[in-house]
Amino acid sequence: MNTHAKLILASALLLGGGAALAADPRPLGLAVQGKPDLVIKSARIAIGQVCKPGMPVLYVSAEVANIGSAPSTARLDVAMVNALDTDGSGWGNGTGLGMLNPGTGTTVTFPIVYLSANPAHMTGTHAFNLRVNGASWIVESNTANNGFGPVSVAIPPGFCGGGQTSGLPDLIVSRISAPATARAGDEIGPITTIEVKNIGTASAPGASGTLDPANAYALDVVLSTDTSVAPGWAIYSPNFAEDVLLRGGRIETFDLAPSATAISTFRRGPGMIPADTRPGSYYLCAQVDPANKVAERNEGNNVTCQRIQISASSGTPPGPMPDLTSRRGMIFGGAGHTGAGGRFVAWGGSINLTEADSYERAPRPDGSPGYCAFRINYDLVNAGSAPTTRDFMVRIRRGVTLANWHTLPPPFAAGETRNPSTALVLPAGTHQLNLSLDDDRVISESNEGNNSFTVFVTVSGTCH
Repeated sequence: MNTHAKLILASALLLGGGAALAADPRPLGLAVQGKPDLVIKSARIAIGQVCKPGMPVLYVSAEVANIGSAPSTARLDVAMVNALDTDGSGWGNGTGLGMLNPGTGTTVTFPIVYLSANPAHMTGTHAFNLRVNGASWIVESNTANNGFGPVSVAIPPGFCGGGQTSGLPDLIVSRISAPATARAGDEIGPITTIEVKNIGTASAPGASGTLDPANAYALDVVLSTDTSVAPGWAIYSPNFAEDVLLRGGRIETFDLAPSATAISTFRRGPGMIPADTRPGSYYLCAQVDPANKVAERNEGNNVTCQRIQISASSGTPPGPMPDLTSRRGMIFGGAGHTGAGGRFVAWGGSINLTEADSYERAPRPDGSPGYCAFRINYDLVNAGSAPTTRDFMVRIRRGVTLANWHTLPPPFAAGETRNPSTALVLPAGTHQLNLSLDDDRVISESNEGNNSFTVFVTVSGTCH
């Protein structure tokens, strides 16, 4: 085989494999008219959020362009763009690529997941070679320019724990105490407890603990038709769906030392079986650390299930229920619990504020726009036919960032209107504020669809 054929054969190596396609008979570097020509113009590799089995450890972003004279064929079924560690470990991944017209480009991003075969190998500096159309899945005018790199990334020693599984917590649901039978619509929370145990060799942080509440494990209780519960946050719904989170089923968690056990209950809601659940055999499943916030010695033992037989509801119409809502909007500034003299914006509306509307200002040290604290009021109405009988949480988010939370105690009588007053700290700029009444869904209401409201606020000035 001549040198030219050897070069072409090498350029056709498959990702992570040793097989190659036949040599490309076209002269190396000769441009052929009427064909695409794919190149990688730039690339970078970033470290992910966690280093855990099955999770992305690195993210590769590559800018791909078609510098040829014809559109490229879309190939989403193969790794058209791939990255492979140059050390021969086989660590890498790839992704498909859509059609690119001549003179156009796109950026693709794909993960490189935890190297389960050799976790200790991940720590340190890695150099990845990238290729587009590495196995000649489509015909190009030039295949000599498909490579890019190497691109280096350094994984710090503490990120993956040196690949060790010792010195880590290991959370399990050791026991579910729940009724064996229930009717659709029943509230099983008051008679259900969940026991979580740490069988690892290091402590695990709980959301109500002091170790690391921001990166704590959670505990979800769901209703399922089988014992398989996918990782990730469960989703609440008043209607049955596979692995539906029961009302109040995101249960409070606590710091757990090695060998320690915590018994948790439905403190945030009644644990109601969805009223439309069909009669049959189901499983009540508890999943600890569903969002994989805590690195564990064993990530495969987080779910425990117990069979529960669901029968039809009694058919008795529901009794009087509260209905939490708001009818007007939000007041910024003003005095007292009514916000007298303040500036009003209706739900769904927009308002412009300056530092003059705030009661406290905090400029940045460099004199750039800082933060302003605003006194706010909103109207809260119980439009239902029964009072609330327990406290409930109200949260205000600035986009996805939690900006304020406060608890409102019972009783809140049917037909009553309140004007809660609290404070918001906002930086200069435009913000979407989202108010969520009974954000933990602990109150059973006649209408669950009128608890969320939005306003748009622009804060101008320098806040100093």
